[in-house]
Amino acid sequence: MIWRSGTGNDGAFSVKQTYCDLSVEEETVKWSKLVWFSQNIPKHVFIMWLAIQNKLITQVKIRNWGSYDMMCVIMDWNDLVNWCTRLYNSNSIGSVVRRIGLAASVYYILQEMIWRMFKGVHRSIDELFSQLCETVKVRLLSLKVKPSNVFLKVQNEWNITLDIIGKYSFAKTDVKGCLDQEV
Repeated sequence: MIWRSGTGNDGAFSVKQTYCDLSVEEETVKWSKLVWFSQNIPKHVFIMWLAIQNKLITQVKIRNWGSYDMMCVIMDWNDLVNWCTRLYNSNSIGSVVRRIGLAASVYYILQEMIWRMFKGVHRSIDELFSQLCETVKVRLLSLKVKPSNVFLKVQNEWNITLDIIGKYSFAKTDVKGCLDQEV
């Protein structure tokens, strides 16, 4: 028996070649780095992934009511995702903090909506913000990072001590110059 590959070549059967023929290579979406990164919190980015694709049940219900603006009162949801995609796409600690915070925000806002609808529980904005900050802080404490001015600023603003990758010499006097930089 002769096997014909997806490219039209005849030859011996190969599982690897068959897998390659059946696998569809799709273009990576622009927002992939916003959602999928190694420092993420899995349950948060799963909800973020659903939200970006407008697949959350609450989004579907709101869309059926005929109002998209309820999803984000500041700007259109897709515009917000595109804006974040452009700004939060590097591996710097500042970008990681922003992406963790964004996913946590989406997660806790959805959680609050669900709790209010089905449990009758109403948390204050301060309680939500405190929980969000604590979640981000705990995740940051588990990371190992390269020292930089932004690294020092993140430590200062979050009042934490981050683990440093390898053995770097980074003097405490370098903190002074970093406080004026944007995270």
